[in-house]
Amino acid sequence: MNHRDAENTGRLFPVMLPSQDYNRKRVKNPGLPECPTVIDWEMLAQHEAQAQCNHSQTLECLAQRGGLAPDEILAVIEDRAWHFIEHTESIRLVTQHIAAWRNE
Repeated sequence: MNHRDAENTGRLFPVMLPSQDYNRKRVKNPGLPECPTVIDWEMLAQHEAQAQCNHSQTLECLAQRGGLAPDEILAVIEDRAWHFIEHTESIRLVTQHIAAWRNE
């Protein structure tokens, strides 16, 4: 068990799933990454100021409204302004960030 597992509150933040078009592409091309449906709240909590800057809302409010899309999550955890990133790439990068965070 790493330290992230030990301190994880178990609280999860919702990830907005990509469009139906992306899901149809995944059926035809199983090599496309699967979008996570949730992300550890604590991973985003350390970037709450960026979420507030990008969305003018707290993480709590964003979660109540359905969460964030993968490209929006990526901007928050990279502490930068949002810009569109294609679904495949944003999902791949968010998945990498999740794996790295869990292994810290």
